Amino acid sequence: MSSSSQATMSSEDVDCSSNTKRLHFLLIPLMQQGHMIPMVDLARLLAAHETLVTFATTPVNLNRIRPIINQAAASSLPIRFVELCFPVVDVGLPEGCESVDLLPSVELMLPFLNALSLLRDPLEAHLRIPDKVGWPKPACRISDNLHH
Repeated sequence: MSSSSQATMSSEDVDCSSNTKRLHFLLIPLMQQGHMIPMVDLARLLAAHETLVTFATTPVNLNRIRPIINQAAASSLPIRFVELCFPVVDVGLPEGCESVDLLPSVELMLPFLNALSLLRDPLEAHLRIPDKVGWPKPACRISDNLHH
């Protein structure tokens, strides 16, 4: 994996030969608890209907939803969670400010929104990595309207 993204917990031990025929969704929520949790719920609903799901977010946000990730992994649903490096320093945000509700002041909202566009390169880099377990490239991306 590149330093810009890494795969984390998943339930990928599904029959690899059948994966290439399954629809694959890529979910990219806005980094805010009120968006993250419903998007995880959507991931679980999609995966329960014979689809593959990749959920992409940042390390801090993955840690914040760790119990939900653990439940998804225990359910054996085909969901994988991918960490994307969030460029907080590049846009002048304090370390760890990877969610709207973690911003210490409203003045940092614009730099946070600017950082969202910088997630494109790590996401594209992750998508270029050949899949080891035979998942097809995502056929559908579902993201919040602030992810361009």
